[in-house]
This record gives sequence, structure tokens and C-alpha cells, in this order.
Amino acid sequence: MLLRIAISVVLFINLAGFSFSQQAVDPSQRYHRLICLVHLKGSGKKGDAIRPEYAPGSIDPASRDGIIAWSMQVADDGKMAVVQYVAVDRHAFDAIFADKRPEVKVFEVGVDNPKAIEAELKKVRKDFSLDSLQVVAQRRAV
Repeated sequence: MLLRIAISVVLFINLAGFSFSQQAVDPSQRYHRLICLVHLKGSGKKGDAIRPEYAPGSIDPASRDGIIAWSMQVADDGKMAVVQYVAVDRHAFDAIFADKRPEVKVFEVGVDNPKAIEAELKKVRKDFSLDSLQVVAQRRAV
């Protein structure tokens, strides 16, 4: 009888541990993220691709330094872009946070109100939606 009770308790504890286990974080919400309105740079010629300011020219998938992923939508004027930047370390955004030009807008995902972000960015891209600007930064394989 005591053996059955002991086995039942052990099984219950093990099953309870499985049912309360943590769920994985949605990949679209990992790391630090900014949504910005920045100027486009580059000529579009070979070796000088048009890309948003602060976007790295190339990203080393083995490194987690700096900006590790980004996605953009060109603004209606064709001179600026709405960009989502992703970084493991928030300090990767120091240069962006220091940019005080009035036309450059910076919003921090999880800090700024999503409705306010959409309202501000619809001024430069009429069909803008936060749902349409997604970038997934995968965890580095260990």
C-alpha cells in the first residue's frame, strides 16, 4: 500500500512538472527590437546596395554582435524606409538612439504603444501595419 502511494506521488510530481513547463518565446518577439523611420542610403549600383541607415551591409550568422537582423518597407516618398532592427544587446542601437534629426523616428517594441507607432508611420507609408513588418532572428545553434 505504501509503495503504491509513493509511486503515485512520484508520478504526480513528474506530470505536474511537465504541465507547468515554460513555453518557448515567439521568435518574432526575441531580443531587443526597434521600429524606425530612417533615410535610405546607397546608389543601387553594384557594391553599393540601397539600404536603410544603420543596417549592416552583411550579417555574420555566427556572431551575435550588433544588429543581427532587419526588415524594411520603403516609405511612399522613396527616400526613407520604415525598418525593424533586431539586436541581442540593446547597446547595438546606441547610434540610432543618438540620432536627433527631426525626420528620423525611433520606437522601441514593447515600450512604445503599438497604435501610436502605426499612427505615426502611416504618415509616411499609408498602408503601413505592424503586422506587415516582421523579422525573425533565430537563435544561434550551439
